[in-house]
Amino acid sequence: MNPQRQRQITFPPILFSPDGKHFATVITTGQGWVAMIDGKVGPSYEALLPSNVASCRFVAGHTFRSYGIKAGQIYRVTLDIS
Repeated sequence: MNPQRQRQITFPPILFSPDGKHFATVITTGQGWVAMIDGKVGPSYEALLPSNVASCRFVAGHTFRSYGIKAGQIYRVTLDIS
């Protein structure tokens, strides 16, 4: 195979809750960016801050927090997953 024609595939970071029972990642749906927790998508935003411990994280075993941007405004998004 020609190395110049290979495609690189990257995957978004996956975060796990402190108890290891839940997982989350940030994905694009084609209409915006969403946090996906346990396979369920949250609200859509024009952008979400990148997944890292400061901007996207489990606050407790049942709460996930991220920051989204809509119409130039930054929103703190808190999703209850209990």
